[in-house]
Amino acid sequence: MKPTLTSQDFLDFQNSSNNECLSSADPRALGSGYSRKIHFTVVGCHAFIITVSLILNGAICHVYRKGTVRKATFNALLVNLAVADIVTSLGMIPFIAVTPIMLRHLNQEVADVMCTVTVGQLIFWIGNATSIMTLCVISVNRYIVINHSMTAWDRLIKRSDIKKIMIAIPWIFGITLPLPNLPTRKFEWCSTLCSRQWPPYINGGAYSIATVFLGYVVPIGIMIYTLCASIHRLWFRPISEDWGIAVVRARKRVVVVLCTLIGVFVCWWTPFAVYWLLSTTTHVFPDGDAGYYPRTKVIYIVTMASLVNAAFNPIIYGLKSEDFRKAIKEEFSTSLRSRSPFIRTPLLWDGNAQDSA
Repeated sequence: MKPTLTSQDFLDFQNSSNNECLSSADPRALGSGYSRKIHFTVVGCHAFIITVSLILNGAICHVYRKGTVRKATFNALLVNLAVADIVTSLGMIPFIAVTPIMLRHLNQEVADVMCTVTVGQLIFWIGNATSIMTLCVISVNRYIVINHSMTAWDRLIKRSDIKKIMIAIPWIFGITLPLPNLPTRKFEWCSTLCSRQWPPYINGGAYSIATVFLGYVVPIGIMIYTLCASIHRLWFRPISEDWGIAVVRARKRVVVVLCTLIGVFVCWWTPFAVYWLLSTTTHVFPDGDAGYYPRTKVIYIVTMASLVNAAFNPIIYGLKSEDFRKAIKEEFSTSLRSRSPFIRTPLLWDGNAQDSA
């Protein structure tokens, strides 16, 4: 078991003039294992996607908060998805902005926690897990509305207290699932590696399989089943006369939005699920420090893919959801009218006022 380093140990290291530890001039000090040029290119791509994601998801939250979008359960869950994607994007900032060599100025305990937030991407994974479960809740919600309309289940999910529970469940899941990662990162102050060291009470392989099963396989299974059942009900079975043509069209649009969201999620998340299983249950990557940089290089790519998913989501329901599309178009038009010198709002004159002419 490695001894715990005190603050004095770090001061002694920093003041030492002849140590053989990694220097800041070494490209590996960037933490990615890439050359400087490739590293900053990859980080720049991350930064661009993060910016786009924050702007688009922020716009979705803004129009909902202004009240220009109906406060329907489906719309509330889409906003919950947008908030989760914002947390995902914000959680990636420490990963690309803080390099492990910066942690040398911290004591061991704080450096270990920072390793979990930066290299371990704890906040990023909380947002992702919440996003995944929100998609699952949306899919189940639509399944009940379409396949069990006018039943006790349908009336139940329309209650305001149940709506709050549906919003809370993804966050409880999102916070709980990544928490076992919290004590697994240890900062090695000479090599500046944030290596993963599973404590004796956590089986790393079992946890990895469980996270892929609970955070990928099960949600996708639920989403595919509920989506297929909804498609079959709307497109391949006689429509109830109580619904009406307008209701059927609206529900079909919602299913198309959901189908697109699930398809994009599967495309952009499968690379990470495959990497996570291979890296923890096989010997594709060397054990110990030898496999640290090869793993990190792959992490930069697969997390970029999951970031793309966070940026795509608001584009999908911003374009395909009629409520959000109209609200965003109205907001954009209002903003243009207020800022353009050529489009002026008519002046309302007081009846008692005198015309200066």
